[in-house]
Amino acid sequence: MGISPSTVSKIVKKFKETGKVNNLPRSGYPKIVSSDKEKLICEMIIPGQCETAVNMHAKFCRKTNKEMSVETIRNILRRNGYVPRVSPALTDQHKIERLKFATKYKDWTHMVWGCMTSEDGHIELVERTLNSAGYINILKDCLLDVLESCEYDEDEMIFQHDNARIHTSIATKAWLKDNNITVLE
Repeated sequence: MGISPSTVSKIVKKFKETGKVNNLPRSGYPKIVSSDKEKLICEMIIPGQCETAVNMHAKFCRKTNKEMSVETIRNILRRNGYVPRVSPALTDQHKIERLKFATKYKDWTHMVWGCMTSEDGHIELVERTLNSAGYINILKDCLLDVLESCEYDEDEMIFQHDNARIHTSIATKAWLKDNNITVLE
């Protein structure tokens, strides 16, 4: 049969002890999220809007003061039938239009900082190389004004920027934290 004597011995021993030969359920790592919390995460998804696991993580942690990983949120969403949306590939026409734009503006040397919300927005022309102090000044002068004009509650707003060094500097992170601005990670 191709089964070693020790395997046969273990199977016989298991049958004598339990009356079965099936593997017993394993305990595994204890669940960190109760079914109630899992249900809450699923209820937090706003119908018709695309939510990311990162956004859901931020919402859940703010609402419950409970920490968990973004991957745990993803697992919960998958388990409950929510699947990630895949962005469509660029068509040949998209590629042509992007190449035209890049060719047209290849010598453009201006940098622009912008902030957009559903209520308001602001674009700031930056004519110098920025360090984190300059970036913080733009945030003070522009971001706070936009947020104030929209009357956004801190819990409703998530700020997004890329991982440029001035965005991830200790000073920038401290300023954002001091001003209660949640950053999309």
